[in-house]
Amino acid sequence: MTTLKNKINSFKFEGYHGSVVDPAIVELVRKYEPLTYNRAIAEAIVEEVGPVEIERDLDRLVYICRQIIKDEKQAEQDKAMIALGWRLIKDVGDYRGPAVLNATKDIDWLTSKIVDLPGKIITSGNGLPFFIPKGKRSRGYYLTYGSIKGYWKPQ
Repeated sequence: MTTLKNKINSFKFEGYHGSVVDPAIVELVRKYEPLTYNRAIAEAIVEEVGPVEIERDLDRLVYICRQIIKDEKQAEQDKAMIALGWRLIKDVGDYRGPAVLNATKDIDWLTSKIVDLPGKIITSGNGLPFFIPKGKRSRGYYLTYGSIKGYWKPQ
């Protein structure tokens, strides 16, 4: 465990997207993933490894590791959905026509789930891809903004 302790102590926080984390530390955090709070995971790591010198940055390290784990899970889900014939929303490109949408839309504090919604993809007035559900005339979803994440499939 001393080598793992040395790896933890050698962590330098360089921003949430610039910090490099050793894969062994990510696996250690993955072991405690069922714990809800980052602080609880940090305390469990200190219990297992012993006192660490970077106590102040340990919560940040746990946060970054959990983001890495979340990104890995999302990549696995993307692979599974692509294997089933779905495409990522960001890959709409120039396709216009009938499609099915399976996504989530985040607006401030509200997240709405869109499950297997049939409709069509058109070009909006400002030239962006826009999904209109079947039976609607003007209400729909812009497929280019970051608030909508998920998959679509041509019909």
